[in-house]
Parts: sequence; structure tokens; C-alpha cells
Amino acid sequence: MLAKAKECWEQEQEEREAEKSRYLAQRIPTLETRGLSLSALQDLCRDLHAKVEVVDEERYDIEAKCLHNTREVRLGGSGGRGAPTPQLWTRPLLLQGLGVATQGTLAP
Repeated sequence: MLAKAKECWEQEQEEREAEKSRYLAQRIPTLETRGLSLSALQDLCRDLHAKVEVVDEERYDIEAKCLHNTREVRLGGSGGRGAPTPQLWTRPLLLQGLGVATQGTLAP
């Protein structure tokens, strides 16, 4: 059974790699550098470096936003004000769904 699971996993990995190659072939044209002069190659390198820099800045911004959101979620988001913590009001609902009788308190 374990061997079959490993086989399926390896097949999925191969399919993912093939799909990735197909997607990249469709989205990204091949880079033709044959026959270009030195100045044309230098211009191409400048353009590519500029694009990489833009993408890197966007990645950094998205990473910072994700980190900020993660911290906000961990701290509760509202700074201790506003809505109660989910544990206080979801626990009785979860216990009720499991068929456990709840007492009248909201304390965990």
C-alpha cells in the first residue's frame, strides 16, 4: 500500500513538472540572443535587470503585507477591544455539534 502511494506521488510530481514546463513554454517566449550585437545584448541585460528589480520590489511588498497580516491575526487584530476571542463563543457551539451537553457558562 505504501509502495502504491509512493508511486502515485511520484507520478503526480512528474505531471506537475510537465504542466509547469507547458505553462512556461506558453507564457515565456524563448530568448533569442544569436546575431545580436554587443550593444543590443547590453540593452537586453539592462531591460531584464530592470524587470527583475520591479518583480523583486513587488515580492518584498507582498511579503511585508503577509507578515503584517500574520502578526495582526496572531495578536487578535483588534488590540483587545471589540469582539470577544473566538475561543469563548465557538467552544459551546463545537461541543454542541459533538453532542456534548454544555453548562450555562461561556468559560472554557
